[in-house]
Amino acid sequence: MRNAMLLVVLVACKAAPTTPARVAPAVAPPPKSDPQAWRVRPQPGPARPFASPKIERRELANGVPVYVVENHAAPLVTIEVLSARGALADPKGRAGLAAFVANLLDEGAGKRDAAGIATRADELGANLATGATSEASVASIDVPMEALADALDLLRDVVRKPKLSTPDLERVRADVLGELARARDRGPTIALDVLRKVIFPVGSPRATPVAGTKEAIAAIEARHVGVEDGQRRLQGIAHLPVSIAPAG
Repeated sequence: MRNAMLLVVLVACKAAPTTPARVAPAVAPPPKSDPQAWRVRPQPGPARPFASPKIERRELANGVPVYVVENHAAPLVTIEVLSARGALADPKGRAGLAAFVANLLDEGAGKRDAAGIATRADELGANLATGATSEASVASIDVPMEALADALDLLRDVVRKPKLSTPDLERVRADVLGELARARDRGPTIALDVLRKVIFPVGSPRATPVAGTKEAIAAIEARHVGVEDGQRRLQGIAHLPVSIAPAG
């Protein structure tokens, strides 16, 4: 017992091993930069092979043209429904109307409100989006292949059965006006607005942002985005081109 206790005491009293001090590795001084190096244009890298994707054109029974681009890298499908009526087709004094109507599409459609549409998209693992550019209005959905049929039902409701209700209109108006106000503090947005005015003549629709102006958005009324007018702006689903990019 005495030997065991002595061993414990000896171990406890043993000095901790010393750690040798670390010596920082020598760092070579940075090479002197050539102040004229910026004048030398970088040389391009080696050419990479590129194969243009094959676009297959089909047509539905109702005349809708469908463009299919296959990519089997992942089991996903992207579907876009396009209308040729973008911001350039906005009536005079209603800048931003195309984008406004596009934003309304997924605020309520068929039997679902905005929350219902978002919930259904989440259930399908899908990403549903609507919007507009200068040339087109777009509704699209990205979805796993196994949920394609249900995703098409959801996209169909958004495009063909939008509610375009007054409460939804006012909610979207508040969102757009808030975004326009925030955009005034962003340098790139300010620069782009100035560039539009320099390039395009006064009164040209291209001189106005796709989202419109504060005055035009504030003046939009329910009759401007009613169901009939909204569907007319979408050019009728029977005449919209559809692009499908399956990846599975």
